[in-house]
Formats: sequence, structure tokens, C-alpha cells
Amino acid sequence: MKRLALLFQIFARVIHLVFKTTFSTNPNKIVFLSRQSNSPSIDFQLVVQELQRRHPDIEVVFVCRRMEKGYRSKLKFAYSQIYSLYHLATSRVAVLESYWPAVSAVQHRPEITVFQMWHSMGKIKASGRQTVGKPQGWNKDVARLMRMHEGYDYVIAGGKAWNAAYEASFGIDESKILNLGLPRADYLLDNRKRLRKKILARYPQLANKPVVLYAPTFRRGGGVGLRAKRLVSALDLNKYELIVKGHSNSPLLSDSVGVLNCQGFSGMELLAVADFVITDYSAIAVEAAVVGVKTFYYLYDYDVYQEQNGLNLDIPAEFPELVFFEARSLVKALDKEYPTAAFQRYRDKYLFENLGHSTQSIVDAIDEKGKLCLPL
Repeated sequence: MKRLALLFQIFARVIHLVFKTTFSTNPNKIVFLSRQSNSPSIDFQLVVQELQRRHPDIEVVFVCRRMEKGYRSKLKFAYSQIYSLYHLATSRVAVLESYWPAVSAVQHRPEITVFQMWHSMGKIKASGRQTVGKPQGWNKDVARLMRMHEGYDYVIAGGKAWNAAYEASFGIDESKILNLGLPRADYLLDNRKRLRKKILARYPQLANKPVVLYAPTFRRGGGVGLRAKRLVSALDLNKYELIVKGHSNSPLLSDSVGVLNCQGFSGMELLAVADFVITDYSAIAVEAAVVGVKTFYYLYDYDVYQEQNGLNLDIPAEFPELVFFEARSLVKALDKEYPTAAFQRYRDKYLFENLGHSTQSIVDAIDEKGKLCLPL
């Protein structure tokens, strides 16, 4: 793996240098890069819509490619890195929403501004450089050779309370952090009624009882299936509707009778019908806070996860009223009065300011700091 990382670095720098020498920068061009999915995320889509409204002559390029199991998928991912090098050499602005190896591998032209628009609105769990050398993180030598998370001019982030975690995760100074939130917050606030109508059209039973959405975070090696079953067995399905939704990198499907997986809808979209969210270290908790969906934390492996991955938030200490370590005690809490004061403390401390205006603020930053569509 170390040898492969070194070869990639050398190859990427040579190819990028050829592109920089051969082609000039297009001041109207912006490239969006993502390992999260094979198509543009809602965050990318909303930013592009606003950019195109302001700049009719803009040139937009998407390079979106997940690296999944199998030789063919890895080959396509490798090609996407090479392909992106051309656009990194010729664009005025680059926006990524996860670690994109080609961005960190090369020395960029001074004309390009790189924005890391991280794909979550909070930093509950450690990630990036924080997890290097840990069981859930990257190998130290590989991370060093790949220059992981280098090359960013700015990081678009959530609330200021997370800034120390962003600094540690990306190895950046706080002056580079723009606490603007994500376009998905605007999307949730503006489209909740429409999403609810769409979901209920496919799953009308969700209108009959309170809806509980269980959405745990990604864990390398899995391990959440058993806990989901315990939650299913503890919950009275005659009283509640339960939706089980895994992370995009770790699909979680329940085969229990009466439990929905709601394939075709993301966990974020399902917040439109949820009365309660049960999660652990997932940033869906921040998304739920944006739209005020009552949230509980099911932290059955808290000590183990802290050791293997690390956390930026001591959830049991800050919000003990919302935390449970066993399924049965959590389920009992659903029938009691919800601790609204604790939930409000979370919203006040960890959400960003000016909710509902993230898209405009991000495009303002791209225009002002990235000088998009201005003469070179």
C-alpha cells in the first residue's frame, strides 16, 4: 500500500505538471469533486444552481466517483483521479466534499482556489488526520505519503463550536474555516413539506403512528446489525413506526416484519417524516437539530468507538438526558416527556448562524475568495 501511494504521488505530479504546462486556466470554470457518490450531491446541485443564476457563462464540471469493492470499481476510481488532474490544472475554483487524493497530491496553480465543503454540518466523530493510526482510520505511513487533506485554501464548515475539530481533522488554521453550514440545511428547511408528501405517497403507513428513524454512523467492519435487531425487539411496533437507515458507506437493512428501510430515500430526506431520530455519532444529529426533530443517542459501544475512532464531543457529559446505552431504556424514554431543554442546548451551541442561507453564503465566498468569473 505504501509503494502504491508513493507511485500515485509521483504519477499525479507529473501528469498535473504536463496539464499546467500545456493548458491555461479558464476563469469561468469550476470543478466539483466527490468520493461520496457517483452523482452530484444535493449540496453540489444547490450551489451550482445559484452559481448558474449569477453567472450564465459559467463552466461546471463534476467528477464524482465512489471507490467500492471490486477491480472494476477501483479502476474507475483511479481514472477519475487522473481525469480530475486536468480540471484542477485548468479551473479557477475547485470544490470537494470529502478527501480527494488528487487535490492533496499536487502543487496547485496560484490561480485556483480550493474549497473543502465537508459533507457533514458537524464533527461529532473524529475523522481525517484525527484518526490516522487508529483501527478505524488511515495507516500513518500511507496518510503521510498521500499528503492527506493538504492543498485546501478554505474549509466550509458548520457551527463555530466545531472549529477545533476541523483544525485537527484537516491540519488547517481557524482563519481558513468558513462557518457557513451546508446547502442541505436550506433544502431541509425549504422542502420539508414536499418531501413528507412524497415519502407518504410511497409509505402511507408512516402517517398513522409516531415515526422513529434509526440512523447509525459508518463503522469499518460493521457491527450495527445486532444492535438494530435489539432496538427492533425492544420497540412496540404497534405503537411506533420504525425506519432503519444505514450510512451510505455501510448499508443497513432490517428484515424484521413491520420495519421499513425506505430505500430510495436518504436518511436526511426521511427527517421530513420522523418524529424521533435515534443515532450514535452520525452527523444526522446535526441535520435533525436544524429542523427540530427530537433526537436520542444510542451509544452501545461508546468506550470502544472512542478508542478505535475517537470523538470530538463528549455526548454523555454534555447531554446526559439524551443518551442511552441499552435499547430497552432508550425505548422507555420515547414514552416519556422529551427533554426539550437539553435538545435546545445542543441546537444553541452546535448549529451555525443564519440558518436557511447557506447556499447564498457559500456562493458569495466562491465569488469573493475564489474570484470565479473574474479576469485573471
